[in-house]
Amino acid sequence: MQQFDFSENILKKRQKLILTTILVAIPCVFLTILSTSNLRISILSIIFASTIVVISIIFAIGIPLINKSMLAIKVFIENDKIIKRYNKGEQNLSWINIDSIKYVKNPIGDYIGIYICGKDKKRIHLNGFDQMAEMARLIQERIPDNVTVEIKQNIIDYEKPVWCILSSIIILAIIALVRLRGQHLEEIFLIVVFAGVAFLLLIYRPSSKSNLSLKRFETILGWMIILCIIFMLIGVLMPNGSTSESLSNGSNEKLNNFRIIKKQAGEPDATGWIPAHSTSGGFFVYLPALFNELELPPTEMDGENVAVFGVAANLEGIKVTAQFWKYQNGILDIEAHKKRLTKKHKWSKYFTRINESSFAGKYPLLEMEIKTPKLEGISQTIITSQGMYLLTVEYKKASERNLALAKRFFDSFKIITPQNSKH
Repeated sequence: MQQFDFSENILKKRQKLILTTILVAIPCVFLTILSTSNLRISILSIIFASTIVVISIIFAIGIPLINKSMLAIKVFIENDKIIKRYNKGEQNLSWINIDSIKYVKNPIGDYIGIYICGKDKKRIHLNGFDQMAEMARLIQERIPDNVTVEIKQNIIDYEKPVWCILSSIIILAIIALVRLRGQHLEEIFLIVVFAGVAFLLLIYRPSSKSNLSLKRFETILGWMIILCIIFMLIGVLMPNGSTSESLSNGSNEKLNNFRIIKKQAGEPDATGWIPAHSTSGGFFVYLPALFNELELPPTEMDGENVAVFGVAANLEGIKVTAQFWKYQNGILDIEAHKKRLTKKHKWSKYFTRINESSFAGKYPLLEMEIKTPKLEGISQTIITSQGMYLLTVEYKKASERNLALAKRFFDSFKIITPQNSKH
């Protein structure tokens, strides 16, 4: 009888791979959430830190227990059978009852796994032991001639940490492709190509095979390419952040169903401003330029069935919109809706300041400063029992002129009694 113990070195290698995978996956998930959502960085940082702490506790408690359990596994090869013994029992197969054996080798020819299948469908899987080659030799000597033997040699060593990095990049690329729905195809194609180059350099090492002195250069270049890919992915995934662009030029994907009521409408008064009266939306406001008036039939937005009525104007890069979101599911609980909106905006990284007041002395009003990577602005939300009015002014950078324009726009807004509409 010959005994084989579980390899302590292989156990450490696998735990190192798991730890590397986690350390790579968590930042990738963090960056993905950061670039595809509007959550504040402070909120995400708390979640990120909490996740690291929880994983650290799990590792601190779990690793010693796993080590104890795995190192207790023994394999005994006897003249008439093979036995795999562990803490709570054992598996055994006699040589005459073995139906098939599969030997698995890594790219350099070392045995990394032996999979034994009995005639009664019992299975014994052997991997991670010391002296795997000697174990394979002894098994091969003892099995009958009628046993089916398969030898498989892996082309790729999947236990290399670089696979964790490349897998994360591929996942992020898929997320980018799905989220952008076909946009930025050129950038995503380049990301895939660069990932392929990094894979070639770090896995197959074409230069090192002919000149070993180039190994360090090859490794550095491969990791630099991976770093560039991560920054490219962040750039592709980063949202534009515009909230009023939808009404002013129809670029938002939800606006495919918008019906244009008026286009470039209005007559300026003596001051150059244009009165806009939305009868379906039930509001009146002054706009600084000719406006579009649009309607969106009842649509699912933020879990509610909502019809939207709005006007939008664009003056020298300043976007001004007024919208009424009419909820179709009945009368709103004003206070509950206010609390929900306040919490949502406080979590958002795009709203830097939130002030609460009232409109006309009876409706809650939330005023927020908008700041995204591409624009700034001010937004006011007025909550009523029938829906909410959303007023937004966006510009590239705050200035006295822009703030004065926003003030006049907000001050001119009035709620009127909406006429009956088909929505």
